[in-house]
Amino acid sequence: ATLQELAAPLSSWLVSENLIQTFVVTVDNLSAEKLPPHRRLVKPLGDKFLVLHEAGALRLDPANAARYAPLVNALTALDPARVAERYRAVYPLVQQAWVELGNPDSYFNDRLIVVIDHLTSAKPPAEPMALVQPKVFYRYADAKLEGDSAGRRALYRLGPEQMRRV
Repeated sequence: ATLQELAAPLSSWLVSENLIQTFVVTVDNLSAEKLPPHRRLVKPLGDKFLVLHEAGALRLDPANAARYAPLVNALTALDPARVAERYRAVYPLVQQAWVELGNPDSYFNDRLIVVIDHLTSAKPPAEPMALVQPKVFYRYADAKLEGDSAGRRALYRLGPEQMRRV
């Protein structure tokens, strides 16, 4: 009930099964190269990924950020004090999931702080960002951007303004 109350504004975007375990796995992997696709906290967006085709080059369409606006608005509308209060209430379950993930000698909260620091230190890249499409999915043409963590690459897709808000 605590999680449902807290996550209600985000409920249409969040997975509903194993929410705590999925939260822990997602946070732990945000600073890694990839997120396990079957353990992502946020469901895939239904809208089409927007790409500009200009003179044979591919670029991320800045209008693509609008796909994320409802999620960003819901996330940033949350009361941080209430989120912290609810997080403290469920923390024993979060810590249990962290231990079950193979971390018996550490605290999830320490990992969370490291990941938050990692994400908040990201700087918005110049727009529009060049893309390549080696297979089905698009990738950033800039090796530095593409080599960044899964969490930062997700932030880049939000666009500079929404990235700052998140």
